[in-house]
Amino acid sequence: MNEAALDLQVLAALFGDDRDALAELIVNAARRSNELVAEIAAVSPADDATVPWLAHELKGLAGNVGARSVASIAGQLESMAKAQTAPGLDETVDHLRAAVDDFATAAEALWNEVHAPAR
Repeated sequence: MNEAALDLQVLAALFGDDRDALAELIVNAARRSNELVAEIAAVSPADDATVPWLAHELKGLAGNVGARSVASIAGQLESMAKAQTAPGLDETVDHLRAAVDDFATAAEALWNEVHAPAR
């Protein structure tokens, strides 16, 4: 699993051996991350005051569940949007979308691993 997409050690202290609860949390976080990046992409980051707020929410959500790449890129986007730095915003949103896709893929893999039929 790509640790930049999903660092499970971040949550190990909270969930211990309860991988089912962990998988459910991660899948729900990935869903919400997809929603947030879609909201960000739907507006013009340079013109909309909601982008810093959405990016901040995504940064916090991702950081709390160990999606380090998403958290890092969302933080960059938040700073750029607050500073109204138009150059590079669209590319940063594209990088954020790719990082969220990687996170969602890792979340799905974890879900499938946890819910695989016992052998």
